[in-house]
Amino acid sequence: MEQGITALLKRYEKLEKQFPLMDGTQVFANLVTASTNQQYPVQRWFHLKEAYFLDLFEILIHSWEIPLSSIRRVLDPFCGTGTSLLAAQKLAKKLCRSDLVAVGLERTPFLHFVAHTKLQWHQFNGQQFEAYAAHLLNGAPKPVPRKWPELSTLRRKDVFSHRKLKEILGFRSAINSVEANERLLLLLGYASVLEDLSGTRKDGRMVRIVKNKQSPATATALQSAWSSIAEDTRLAAQYFLPIQTKILLGDGRSLVEVMSESV
Repeated sequence: MEQGITALLKRYEKLEKQFPLMDGTQVFANLVTASTNQQYPVQRWFHLKEAYFLDLFEILIHSWEIPLSSIRRVLDPFCGTGTSLLAAQKLAKKLCRSDLVAVGLERTPFLHFVAHTKLQWHQFNGQQFEAYAAHLLNGAPKPVPRKWPELSTLRRKDVFSHRKLKEILGFRSAINSVEANERLLLLLGYASVLEDLSGTRKDGRMVRIVKNKQSPATATALQSAWSSIAEDTRLAAQYFLPIQTKILLGDGRSLVEVMSESV
């Protein structure tokens, strides 16, 4: 173990000598967090604490003096929730460049789902989505699965009360009954409110219990999330251009293998 760390430190030292370093704290400090992403439609559909500001992509291009006319493809081998690819769509809109191509890889299935759904924003029918959301909130049957997920966290009353968990699982079953592409939007909005509905909060890579946390009603939280998504389906075209964009499920460390398998 110690030898491995020593070798890694030597590798870092070699890289530092090979590439010039600069202190960009003043320029980039507020761009490497997700706190400002609420100002953009689509990007605010799911909050990932480890994400960065959507505008960082374009700022880096200018900082590195990359000619915009030379950009043809964007590749992000660790794309997370697709921020860089959505930023490529934003750049394409600004430049009126429908020929740009953006490709991302993500190993985590859930983050892949989030990115895939966000980058399909132009393929959803906003009115139909609103109709499905209204139906789910106002009268759709919400059967609770006979077998609950085998997760110890869900059994803790300080995470979800029995009543709250029953409501959440009921809505999940109701969403799964929707046989349309808009089901992806319903699921993403559902996933985005689970932390608010729980007695927890994300803290880095940890999930912490928050004592006496006041959570909203399940239907209220879902209505707010789904209303925001519906509004964004109407606003997104003002910010983004639906260029050819693809999200691959795979490990970016094995880039060649993943790309070849997708062809």
